[in-house]
Amino acid sequence: MSIENYEEWVQWCKVNLQRGCCVEEMVQLICKEGVPLNYVKELLGDDYPDHLDFNLLATVAITRNPKVKKIDTDKAQIFWVPHFMIPSECEQVISIIDSKLRPSEVTASNGDDLFRTSSTCYLEEQSHPFINVLDMRIAQTMGLPSFNSEPIQGQKYDIGQEFKAHTDFFNAGEPDYGRYTTPLGQRTWSFMVYLNTTPKGGETFFEKLDMEFSPQQGCALVWNNLNTLGFGNSSTLHHAKPVLEGCKYVITKWFRTRSFE
Repeated sequence: MSIENYEEWVQWCKVNLQRGCCVEEMVQLICKEGVPLNYVKELLGDDYPDHLDFNLLATVAITRNPKVKKIDTDKAQIFWVPHFMIPSECEQVISIIDSKLRPSEVTASNGDDLFRTSSTCYLEEQSHPFINVLDMRIAQTMGLPSFNSEPIQGQKYDIGQEFKAHTDFFNAGEPDYGRYTTPLGQRTWSFMVYLNTTPKGGETFFEKLDMEFSPQQGCALVWNNLNTLGFGNSSTLHHAKPVLEGCKYVITKWFRTRSFE
């Protein structure tokens, strides 16, 4: 355990459980003190109410960060993080991506060979020391454990390349749903960082919200793919629009409902 005052929290939980306090209120109080969700579960053990998971996922640290801009919509949780990475860090990651690229794949393309035309690579922590630093920075910004996530994915879009309208969560109606959700579960939050400022095109367009975000170097776009009941939020349908000038580099990290451990 690596949180401050751990033994005090253990004692506090023990006393308040014995007093018959509302567990839901206890969870909310502990989370407000900045204790990560996985530690809250460990502190409460079998007394932790599983039905709270998706409510808590909607109130993780990034949702309370005053330096983060909350996008004005009641249909989805979307946040803009300015200056998440400095230019030299972005250039370093671009260099790593360029050395590992391969054609992108999709979970469902509906028979459209041009559904996703970018190039992709996974940036495992062992591939470069900075990737581990970046991985932990993303997890800390989110307030979620890194082991509840996929490895960082790097993507490059050249002129004309795009990723047509799609959602990041796995659709229960798709044939491969079980394969993609076992054993890690559903995707929860998406954390995407623009590594360069694209001269023209390459916007991230949320079609059902009529909202568009232009690639700005070092800035992050973050959204919750689920609602508080744990179902996929169709309002997060988004389109990586074609690059019209220059190119676009991004990294994306997807968090999951269950962990790798």
